[in-house]
Amino acid sequence: MLTDYPNLSDATLLLDGFKQGFKLNYTGPRYSKEFDNLLSVKENPEEAIKKLQSEIDLGRMAGPFNEKPISNLRCSPIGLIPKKTGGLRLITHLSYPPNSSVNDYIDEIYTKVKYSSFDNATHMVQKLGKNALLGKKDIKSAFRLLKVYPGDFDLLGIKLLGKYYIDKTMPMGCSKSSADFEKFSTFLHWAVSKRANSDNLDHYLDDFFFAGEAGTDNCKHLMLTFDEICKELGVPIANEKTEGPTTIIEYLGLIIDSQNMMIKIPLDKITKLLELIRFLFKSKEGYA
Repeated sequence: MLTDYPNLSDATLLLDGFKQGFKLNYTGPRYSKEFDNLLSVKENPEEAIKKLQSEIDLGRMAGPFNEKPISNLRCSPIGLIPKKTGGLRLITHLSYPPNSSVNDYIDEIYTKVKYSSFDNATHMVQKLGKNALLGKKDIKSAFRLLKVYPGDFDLLGIKLLGKYYIDKTMPMGCSKSSADFEKFSTFLHWAVSKRANSDNLDHYLDDFFFAGEAGTDNCKHLMLTFDEICKELGVPIANEKTEGPTTIIEYLGLIIDSQNMMIKIPLDKITKLLELIRFLFKSKEGYA
């Protein structure tokens, strides 16, 4: 499919990346260095170990090693951050330390990303009309599908409880991860659109949005085409996040309602906002 992709520069980058691994385009010094992990990991090392082991089992992480497997291995801090859907996500703090981090030595020409606008989805619904059918799908693991070029393994070390690990796929926290994955998801968008012969889809990184006229199977056809192409390419889908075809759907944090042709703010966001406003008023009263 990539051989037919009209964006030749991105096609070349993706082909090379999937064959040899995606390069970080790092231009800084390569020397052995170890940094303390973030407090979230120090307070919950068992959860971090569990996350690392899961990545090892999936073939995305190497280790644990008792000694440095690479002499100039750089070990950046790792942390645990809450997921919106619950649970914790492991991140690598590749922007530490300031001014001499891994990210500092990756030129912004490789990290710039132009994301799709939410307006694209709303304009699509306006065009398709009242009761347009809507759907969404989410790619599972996103950045972790992109294997790193082995020549950059020395930049992606992790140290935890005296053991060493090497991240073998694009990590959360690398400034180039979003840019490279967006190139892949844009290619996937193009492939689905071409095969389904429809432009009624959009995406934002790993989130895909589909639409079709009321009373038709167009939205369903787009979603099935997406499934088909993902299966051919070995791209996993987070099935628990799949929704539609329907007339009311949450996309990029807002609710699109084609029955009433409205955009709504989800109730949980309104509740959190009201709680924040109440907290601010109470704080202000305390200083009065």
